[in-house]
Amino acid sequence: MKTLLITLAALALSISHGAEPSKAPEPQYVYHAEAVRVVDGGTLVMNIDLGFHVWLHDETLRLKDIAVPDLKGAQKEEAIKWREALGNLLEGHKLIIKTSKDKSPNPPTRFLVTIWADDVNVNEALLKAVK
Repeated sequence: MKTLLITLAALALSISHGAEPSKAPEPQYVYHAEAVRVVDGGTLVMNIDLGFHVWLHDETLRLKDIAVPDLKGAQKEEAIKWREALGNLLEGHKLIIKTSKDKSPNPPTRFLVTIWADDVNVNEALLKAVK
């Protein structure tokens, strides 16, 4: 009986102190970045700091959850408004991006990005700016 109590006490102690086997952390795809140019209101070219002095240059990224008018269509004036608003939101700010892969079944694979400019979510601010 004494052995059983000691075993149960040891088990309870190990559970309460997190002795459970550790799980691998979820990957984080958050980076410092700089805007090179704005292509349209939903697409931009960026240089991305991958860490350890490694940079990815001239990467074309699409804004996540943003649908914009086409610059070559009938809504050209509206599309220019979106492009200018995006440029204004990015200009002169430290940028942090979070990337994800586009899950659409059609190739090629695109990367989607949520951008923060000095703690302001640019994706959300863009939607408010063009209303």
